[in-house]
Amino acid sequence: MSTKKTDPTGLQGNLEKHNTLDALLNRAIRFRKSRYVDDKLERFKTKFAPVNGATRVLSSSTQEPAESLESVDANGFELPTKTLFSEKWLNTQWETIRPMGAGLTDELGKATGLNCILQILTYTPALANYLTSHRHSNNCVVQDTCFMCALEGHVHQCFRDKQNTVAPRYFVGRLKSMPGGRTNDTVKIFDYFMQQMQHHLLLEKGAKEPRRNQETTALYQIFGGYLLDNFVCQECNQPTNTFEPFLRLTADVTAGNTLERCLSPDFRERSATLTCERCSLERPGKAKRSLYRTPRVLAIHLDRFDASGSKNDKKVKFEDTFSVERFTHPDEKKKTYDLYGVIVHEGNRAAGGRFVAYIKGPNGLWHRADKEAIHQVSADRVYEQKAYMLFYTLPPDAAPRSQPKAGLKPRKEKEEAMVEEIKAAPNEDDEEEEEEEEIEEQEDIEEKERREEAERFAQAKEAAAAQPVLENETAVTVRHDESMESKRGKLELLIEREREQGRSAEVKDQLLKSNAGQFYGEVGTWDDDQDMGVQTERQKVLKQLKGKRKKKDVYDVDYDRGKVKKVKNKNHDRFERPNMFQVAVDAKRLDKEAKQKQKQNKKPSKKNP
Repeated sequence: MSTKKTDPTGLQGNLEKHNTLDALLNRAIRFRKSRYVDDKLERFKTKFAPVNGATRVLSSSTQEPAESLESVDANGFELPTKTLFSEKWLNTQWETIRPMGAGLTDELGKATGLNCILQILTYTPALANYLTSHRHSNNCVVQDTCFMCALEGHVHQCFRDKQNTVAPRYFVGRLKSMPGGRTNDTVKIFDYFMQQMQHHLLLEKGAKEPRRNQETTALYQIFGGYLLDNFVCQECNQPTNTFEPFLRLTADVTAGNTLERCLSPDFRERSATLTCERCSLERPGKAKRSLYRTPRVLAIHLDRFDASGSKNDKKVKFEDTFSVERFTHPDEKKKTYDLYGVIVHEGNRAAGGRFVAYIKGPNGLWHRADKEAIHQVSADRVYEQKAYMLFYTLPPDAAPRSQPKAGLKPRKEKEEAMVEEIKAAPNEDDEEEEEEEEIEEQEDIEEKERREEAERFAQAKEAAAAQPVLENETAVTVRHDESMESKRGKLELLIEREREQGRSAEVKDQLLKSNAGQFYGEVGTWDDDQDMGVQTERQKVLKQLKGKRKKKDVYDVDYDRGKVKKVKNKNHDRFERPNMFQVAVDAKRLDKEAKQKQKQNKKPSKKNP
């Protein structure tokens, strides 16, 4: 059996296995696709087609223009030709569990609506993950601070300065450019934020894109959805589908006391007179609206104010989850959203009052954000509020997936193909097992050779021990236990034999004769060479190394001539003068002694009676 050295930690074996030339050369290099879209490369692809593979890109020489890449699905929905921001880069759950951030100051006194929108956007998981990843700021082309960069910096500052308050001065200044001037309505502020964010995200891409491609930015991937208006003509009985993008929905508070009933009037089938595409005329028919593409974040506005600014303070029931199954198109998956933000208006009219935000933090707890103050509240208190805006987000496992383009493989088929490729590829674990087996076989062979060599050595040793011992009679043997006289006698015997039989002197003579030029030549001295008038190499070298005569220092010459620079005489008397403090103390002491003597002299002497 082979004996192996055990390594309980396994570190030595791993180091020996990886620190080899084969392991270095056979190391696999894996590449991943870039996150950013190169517009120049995409335009370059539309001009040429590769000769070694099939592609949907058309060359400029073909008769069919590049616009033919655009396709529609079975319902007539136009699919984008290019995605500006991929949905796979979004995550609807918090990537990092963060504590609640800072509160916001209200410098104008009427910016509570702005503060509520900023708090809601800060705690929107998908948007916060996107902003904290610096995807926009790393590719921003705006020279000055853009709206998205400012929002990104605001979110970072809120999470960083959680113990202090943050003043949103940049956004307060931007409210002046809103249509109608400064306003305190959260819906108008939300729409303005969406408009500015979309504008600067498109500036990041540079080239002007078609409308459908513009609706694939990070903003539309988070808040964007599509409404389908289906109209069936009463004359020709043919459907006409119209698709409209949206970033929020509006619910009528007067339609019911629950959120679902408030949304129902817009998604209810009704009679209408619209233009029929087949008839090219306005025809009566049936119209119905549905959610054709559901967003990741669903923003709902409960309209409580009329044209005069009066407020409908009706209580509308909403819950922690909201299902849109009743409003979605049959081809769209049924979604259930989770509530994470509520904005409440406290007041009687639109012109007065203030807004307060209730937000669910990354830790799953509800908090009330009222200007600078942020404190935790219970979920029951949130559900009791008379909401003005509601914000829902999809759970991570229910994120929508866009349909594949025409002519392309579905995502599932691509994943299955990738799995098959991975299975067909050589397994690294199997290769490591094979290497370990080879190492074990090599160790067994080496161990076998060592055993055979040890056996041969033992046999040779036994054979040598079996041979008779031959003693040299002329040898001089000295034992350690002999007396000193015996050892001295044997030493003299060795010296005598060396003198008689030794060849040391002969070998020495031969060695000296073989190097006669080195040991028997006469070596001259330096003095002999100088006497003979011969300039040796040493003298030549010294002459070359000898420098010129050093020039005298000017100061030394002047000093020797007596031209010494006059130096002001130093006052040495101050070191010999007495210490004035000590003089004063001595004078005071002498005065005291003199006074004591005078007192003694004035005392009458005592006479004996």
